[in-house]
Amino acid sequence: IQEIVYLLRPKRYEAGQLIVQRGDEVDQIFLLKTGCIVVEVPEKNYEGINENFQQKENIYFDWLNEGSCFCIYTGFNKDMYQLVNFRASSTCIVESIHVQDLKALEKCNIELSDILKQM
Repeated sequence: IQEIVYLLRPKRYEAGQLIVQRGDEVDQIFLLKTGCIVVEVPEKNYEGINENFQQKENIYFDWLNEGSCFCIYTGFNKDMYQLVNFRASSTCIVESIHVQDLKALEKCNIELSDILKQM
């Protein structure tokens, strides 16, 4: 645990700021230390009656509170592109660890390897 904590990198996000956007290639696992995050599903562009009118909507999906972990599944899959947006709804501190760093620790710690395989 101490080795994982040592590898965490904190970053501050202000309310409304995008943390991870749909389509981003994610090679990190994120932990929400403080604040609240909104999870949004972007709607596809659509054309209205006027051909020049295009609108892109974000649909509220869920929210994350302190202690939440996100983007973990994309980090451990071959397809590492994010499917949703994660946006700060308040000032947030988000800590991250690169998947490569975690996999290197996994090789040295059998217990960690067993835990990660269950995810």
